[in-house]
Amino acid sequence: MCGIAGIYSSDRRLACEGSVRAMVAALHHRGPDDSSILIAPGVALGHARLAIRDLSIDGRQPFTDPSGRIIVSYNGEIYNDREIRTELARDFGFTFRTSCDTEIIPLGYLAWGDRIFDRLEGMFAVALWDRDERRLILARDGIGIKPLYYAEDRGVVRFASEIKGIFADPAQPRQASAAGLHAFFAMGYVGPQDTTFEGVHQIAPGTVVTYCEGKRTERRFWRPTRTAEITSIDDATVELEQLWSKVVSDQLVSDVPVGVLLSGGIDSTLVALGADRSDGRLPMFTASFANQDFDETPLARMVADTIGAKLRSVQVEMRTDLDDLLATVVHHYDGQSCDEASLALLLLSQEVRKNVTVALTGDGRR
Repeated sequence: MCGIAGIYSSDRRLACEGSVRAMVAALHHRGPDDSSILIAPGVALGHARLAIRDLSIDGRQPFTDPSGRIIVSYNGEIYNDREIRTELARDFGFTFRTSCDTEIIPLGYLAWGDRIFDRLEGMFAVALWDRDERRLILARDGIGIKPLYYAEDRGVVRFASEIKGIFADPAQPRQASAAGLHAFFAMGYVGPQDTTFEGVHQIAPGTVVTYCEGKRTERRFWRPTRTAEITSIDDATVELEQLWSKVVSDQLVSDVPVGVLLSGGIDSTLVALGADRSDGRLPMFTASFANQDFDETPLARMVADTIGAKLRSVQVEMRTDLDDLLATVVHHYDGQSCDEASLALLLLSQEVRKNVTVALTGDGRR
């Protein structure tokens, strides 16, 4: 999980360095390993890095192609980067200087333009600056796993992985949205494109938004489709098993320790089984509750024992610092989601971070 942020100005003004650094600093918890900014006429890009693949300085962002034309700040992971690398080297003669999946984004853009995003399999939020065309591209993965917020204000576009990153620029207007608050209180979240703040929106899932010389265009590059009808449950089971193994295996590619959040439910159990088949005995973590009606530790332990994996149980109980913990939850959610499990997830995540850098979950993310 990294953090990206930046400012685009249609009149080519230089962004305030202090504002850009403040935006990146607001995302430090997302990327504690490194941070950097790049400022050029009309655009500023910043990045807070959580190093997962190619831990060297070569993977530092904002990342630039060898010609210096394309600059990328990116959060996420691309699972088919090896296949794309092979295609770019074979068909376009590109050479690579890192093992980071980041590198395929600027080179892929040089090869295919913004159609590169149609080819990516994974989760991502990308800010890409084409220096020659003076074009800013903001793109988000098809499901919208990785967040990307933006605000347009009098020819200036501010964007960040979290709203607090946008608000770190003191020039950004701040006003609550009546419609956004209504949606929040009615549903517990605002939706995939809006927020609880006036003028602050999300890049829609599976969408590329482009700004060029003050003009804005938008293209949807992904929609869910059904490609086949199930005629045999046995055939479907076999196909799912093969596909599931590949999907989980793809998400285990990492140069840092990986674990699994295991609740004992169907989703996380399938992830745990897939990870076991793909990568041996990964450590597993579960939240334990004193109230047995909510506690799934026995189920999680049964799964871990079956796999032969070590299970670490994190006790979630009444604490004297609940006020501070709830304030931390609110801070991280930016007022965009009401999740009754958020406090337990915070405590679990804090313990997980002491042991591993990456964790697979049953929520379709890592």
